[in-house]
Amino acid sequence: MKIKNIILSSVLLMSAIGIFYSCDKIEEPFFKPVYTERIVFTELITDATSLNQDLYDKFGELNNSSNLVQPMIVLSDDNGAGKQLKETYKINSDEAMINRALQNSNFGIAQKDWSTVLTSELKKKGEFNLTLEGEIDFADTTFNADYTVTSLNGYNSPLQTSVYVLEDSVNVNGTIVSNVLRTSKENINDFANLQRNENASHSFSINLSGFSISQIYKLKVIIILTDATTKEILQVNHQEIGSINFSKKQNVFIEDFTGQHCTFCPKAHEEITRLESVFGNKVVAMAIHYGWQADADAEYPVDYKTNVGTIIGDYFADQSEPLPFGFVNRVKHGDNLKLDYTAWDFEVNRITTQTAKAGIAIDASITGNNLVANVYVKAFEKLDTLVKIQGFIIESHMHSKQKFYEAPWEIDDYEQNHVLRASINGDWGEDLTNTPFNKNQIINKQFSYSLSSEWVPENLSLIIIIYNSTSEEIIQVEEKEL
Repeated sequence: MKIKNIILSSVLLMSAIGIFYSCDKIEEPFFKPVYTERIVFTELITDATSLNQDLYDKFGELNNSSNLVQPMIVLSDDNGAGKQLKETYKINSDEAMINRALQNSNFGIAQKDWSTVLTSELKKKGEFNLTLEGEIDFADTTFNADYTVTSLNGYNSPLQTSVYVLEDSVNVNGTIVSNVLRTSKENINDFANLQRNENASHSFSINLSGFSISQIYKLKVIIILTDATTKEILQVNHQEIGSINFSKKQNVFIEDFTGQHCTFCPKAHEEITRLESVFGNKVVAMAIHYGWQADADAEYPVDYKTNVGTIIGDYFADQSEPLPFGFVNRVKHGDNLKLDYTAWDFEVNRITTQTAKAGIAIDASITGNNLVANVYVKAFEKLDTLVKIQGFIIESHMHSKQKFYEAPWEIDDYEQNHVLRASINGDWGEDLTNTPFNKNQIINKQFSYSLSSEWVPENLSLIIIIYNSTSEEIIQVEEKEL
């Protein structure tokens, strides 16, 4: 009996070992989940009449706490997309939604709980990749885009995508607001049961004919992926429609008063070339041929003088004064703007280390003999003074006779660069705004100018300056080759 029990136990033990051994040979279906960064979508539901700087700043503090947050301001009294969102999710004014995650059966979150809920949502892992690529067709003012959803681990619930168009730099009762909802397309596509690593690609179009050109350049498109059952947002992506790159570097405007009869003016030209090699495109130069030393005659037949150059020179200086001299951002030194070219380096170095108060972006082109320019100016801080804007056309790579500071004392084929040709909007430009320029506000100006047939288009550039209308100092300058 004992022998039989021993044999039976041995058989069972060997069978068990065999089973375990066989199990080791089986490939398990288990896989390690893959995750990606999950963007959190925050929505402030408010009314235009109740939105103020304090509420906007507090919402901004929430969103600035992480670079994984995409905010949206929903003005629910606009009788459009904002009102629809408020009614759909039953949100009270001045509440927020954060990834539309339910909080005690409510989508709306009171201000005191914003930070807590955001922290919780940021801890969640992203299980989807969402790509977006589109462009605007200005012929019919439509934004056309393709997007792709990729499930990293598989998802068995139905999904939906929606699209929102947001505008930056909107004045809402005196508060300059970014990421303001303007229009939407809800539930543009439905799909379900995405397997691991499965893609779903779709297209959509949004008509933007209700927006002006200046508005279009301040728009961005947001696409969200939601669980169609719970309404929770699973992933977000965005694309700026007409993204404007505002450089935050402080540029310097050198107005070089020069003339072909001026022996030492080439020294000033050489200094500009040297400064451009050191400071790059932070230095914007304009050569103003001015006074009797710039007069054309039989020996020096080319006339580079302009009416606007004479007006600027006579206002700030005097034609009897010897050349060369220059203004650097029209900063006064005592009661005088004039600086000898040997002092330009110090002043350029000083100004370029300052923090820029505003940025300029230029979109310009030439068709036939007509220049068309869209200029955008953004305030990086509030400017309480009134600001003026002026555009100049300059031309380079022109050759003519020039007096020189050393033998042979004259150069017959001297290259003249940065030569002022014209102002495109009057002798002193025009008002950029007749009210204080608010922080983050963007102002668009459109210009059209008929070019002289004597100018060579590929040698032309457009200079845009903005300046303090009281002190006349240059706030910012930008140059665009045409």
